[in-house]
Amino acid sequence: MARGWHAVLAAICQSMSIPSDLLRSVVIPLWKGKGDHWDCSNYRDITLLSIPGKVFAHFLLKQISNHLLSHQRPEQSGFTPASLYASTESAVKYSGGLSSFFPVNSTLFNTCVDLRIGRAIQSHCGTTLSNIKVTDLDFAADDVILSETLESLVAALVVISNEAKPLGLQVF
Repeated sequence: MARGWHAVLAAICQSMSIPSDLLRSVVIPLWKGKGDHWDCSNYRDITLLSIPGKVFAHFLLKQISNHLLSHQRPEQSGFTPASLYASTESAVKYSGGLSSFFPVNSTLFNTCVDLRIGRAIQSHCGTTLSNIKVTDLDFAADDVILSETLESLVAALVVISNEAKPLGLQVF
């Protein structure tokens, strides 16, 4: 089976064309457990890929992970290979029980969020500690934005909110 997958992945790389079956997924809305069942904002979506799609996604992530990590801002300390989250595993609960645990890879999520926050805070925020400008402290998906004035903090939050929207994220 490994030789078959190698041939498929090699063909994709050579042709620069991805078969549509590897790009298809099913989105399942899960109720958050609170609020009106009829309100779509009370649901969180999960995306289910086919097994070949998961193999392809894993292959792509392995190809670009080092590049993404090398461009990560130094303020990020949560989703890094040496962090607490480096060996995080999850399982899926369903009516018949619990799935096997699988590793969680947050590199792509972190890269998108890190890029957006980096753009937003560069011109708006920061404070100086021992002659070093510190704009923010990040741990995984939690961010602390530092500012010397309320006005610059509000301006940064507006920019972060606008930067987050294309990713489907919201600032609360």
